Amino acid sequence: MKGQGSTEYLVILAVVLVVALIVVGLLGQFTGFGKQAKEQQSRSYWAGAQPFSILQAKLASGTEQSQLLIKNQQMDTLFIKKIEVKAPGGNPITIYNPANPTKFVGGEQKVINLNQTAVNTSICSASGEAYDLVVTITYKNGDIDNIKQVGQQNLYGNCI
Repeated sequence: MKGQGSTEYLVILAVVLVVALIVVGLLGQFTGFGKQAKEQQSRSYWAGAQPFSILQAKLASGTEQSQLLIKNQQMDTLFIKKIEVKAPGGNPITIYNPANPTKFVGGEQKVINLNQTAVNTSICSASGEAYDLVVTITYKNGDIDNIKQVGQQNLYGNCI
């Protein structure tokens, strides 16, 4: 009889675990819940990224200017030369390529105006469209040129 009670307990426990896994799986499928979690993870990662963090991203469709608020997290003076993004399975798109590298002293943050044509053509063709992008920032530190910072977490959000 003891063996039967233990078996029944284990079967009930297994059923409860399976139901819990199904509920969690279904919650992840709901668009709003999944998008919010993904956007929060992206914001958290990029706020602490090194050497450059992206504190805010505004990618816009139409004529409104797309911008990134970027901060140099290091004490050294760094120069951003180029910013590229790539959608999963896509080709790299240059969204920032100034004539002269943009200087960031240690701890400084600046708003960077992006190439609106590149954003409209390849990322934000309509307001409300979601973007999910691998970001590569090419920069210079002293005499070392063309250093690449590739995000370990994609930049995720919605076009405005």
